[in-house]
Amino acid sequence: MTTLESLRALRRGNALRLFWLVTDQAIYAGSNFITNVIFARWLSATDYGLYSVSFSGFLFLNVLHYGAFLEPLLIQSAQVGEQHRRAYVVAMGRVHAAMLAAVSAVSGLGFAVAMRLGVPDAAWAILGAGVGGTMVLVLITARRLCLVFLSAFTSAAIGTLYFVGVLATAFLLHWARDIFWAELWAIMGGWSLLCSLIIFGMLYRNTSGTEAYSLRDLYRFQRRYAGWSITSSLCIWVRFEGILLILARLAGLEAVAQTRAVLNLGNPLVQVINAMHASWLVLFSTAHSEGRTQRVLGMAAIYSAAVGVAVVILWVVATPLVSLLYAGKYTEYAWQVPLYYLGLGFLGVDHMISSAFKARGLLTQGYVSQVSSAAIGLTAGLILIPIFGQPGAIYAILTMYVGAASLVAALMWRHSR
Repeated sequence: MTTLESLRALRRGNALRLFWLVTDQAIYAGSNFITNVIFARWLSATDYGLYSVSFSGFLFLNVLHYGAFLEPLLIQSAQVGEQHRRAYVVAMGRVHAAMLAAVSAVSGLGFAVAMRLGVPDAAWAILGAGVGGTMVLVLITARRLCLVFLSAFTSAAIGTLYFVGVLATAFLLHWARDIFWAELWAIMGGWSLLCSLIIFGMLYRNTSGTEAYSLRDLYRFQRRYAGWSITSSLCIWVRFEGILLILARLAGLEAVAQTRAVLNLGNPLVQVINAMHASWLVLFSTAHSEGRTQRVLGMAAIYSAAVGVAVVILWVVATPLVSLLYAGKYTEYAWQVPLYYLGLGFLGVDHMISSAFKARGLLTQGYVSQVSSAAIGLTAGLILIPIFGQPGAIYAILTMYVGAASLVAALMWRHSR
C-alpha cells in the first residue's frame, strides 16, 4: 500500500469513527427525548410531576457520578497500559457494583422511612431514582468504557438495544393497563442493568493483560480530578434542577410537569451545545498550543445568528409542535419554548467563551460561569416564581443563562484589554 493510499485509509477510518460517535450521541439524545415525550403523554400532570421530581434526584446522582467517575475515566482510560486493561475493567465493574449495592441500601431505607411517615409518593421517588437511576448510571459508564476499549459502533448498538427494549416494555405495560409512574424507573433500570452486563462481558473478553490494577490504584487517580469535577457538576445541577425544586415547593407538581414538558423540547439543542463544547475545547486548545489566536467573537456571532433563526421559527410553530408531540396536552405553555431556546443561545455563548479560557489554562475564569449561574438561578427562581407562578421558572432559567454569559463575556473583554 502506498503512502497516499495509507493516508486515504486513515481518513476513511477517522470519518467512520466520527460517524459512529455522532450516531451513538444521537441515539442517546434521541432515546431521552422520545421517552420523556411519551411518558408526558401517558401520565397525568400530577404523576408526570412526581416523575419529574424523582428525575431531578437522579440528575443529582448523575452529576456526582460524572464528577467522581466519568470525567476522570475519560482522562485515565487512555493512559491504562495494555497489560492492565482487563484488571482496570474489572476494577470499574467492582466499584459500580458496590455503588449500586450502597445506593440500593440507602434508597431502601429511605423508602421504608417515607412509607412509615405516610408519604408513599416520596417513597417511590426515592426508590425509583436511587435504584433505577443508579442502574442507568452504570450503563453510562459501561458505554464510556465501550468507546475507549471497544468501538463507538458497539456502544451505538447497545444503546439501540436499550432504547428499543425500554420502549417495547413500556408500550406493552401501557397497552395492558394504566402504567404507574414509578414503574418507568424499573423499566429503564432493568434494561440498563442488562445492557451493562453485556458490555462488561464484552470488555472482559476483548481486553488483555495479566498485571493487577487495584481499587487503590483507581482511587489514587480518581481523587486527583474528582474535586474540580464534582464541584462544577454540583453547580450545574443546582443551577437547573434547583429551580425545579423551588417550583415544586411554591407552585406544585403540575407546574413542574408543565415546565418539564417545555424543557424536553430543548434537549436536541442541549445535545448540540454539549457536542460543540467538546469541539470548542479541542479547537481552542490546539490554537493555544500552536501559538495562534482563535477569534471567539466571530464564532459567537455565527452561533447566535443560528439560534436567533431557530427562536423566530419556534415562535411561529411552537403551538402546533407541542400539540403534536404531547397529543394536545401542554399547548397553553408552548409560548415558553422560544424563550427557553433563547436562554440556550446564551448558554452556548457561555460555553464557547469558557472553553477559550480553559484552553489557556485560566481555570478560574473558565469555571466562574458554572458557580455564578447557580447563585443567579436560585435567586431568580425565589423572586420570579412567587410573582409569575409556573412561567417564573422559565424566566429564572433565561435570567440565569443571560447573567452567566454576560459575566464571562465581561471577563473576556477585560482579559483581551
